Amino acid sequence: MVDTSLLFLRICLLLIGVLIIVPGALLILSLRDIDENNMDSYDRFYGISDDGRTRGVFGTIYDSEGRADAWATFTDHNPHWSKG
Repeated sequence: MVDTSLLFLRICLLLIGVLIIVPGALLILSLRDIDENNMDSYDRFYGISDDGRTRGVFGTIYDSEGRADAWATFTDHNPHWSKG
């Protein structure tokens, strides 16, 4: 037999987690300012978006000719696209 107070506590913790984590994640995602090249304000501030660079879906940085820029991708410290 399951203790009803323990079950109630688990349901409350689950609801609190959902009511805090989901809106918090949506708020953080809505604060990003992304342009048509998938670059955000961090990229513009540090000059990553200069020279016609774009960013792929998984954060890969491409040069103006469409080639992946491996050095820029792996040395990038943008917190929204961090690999590690």
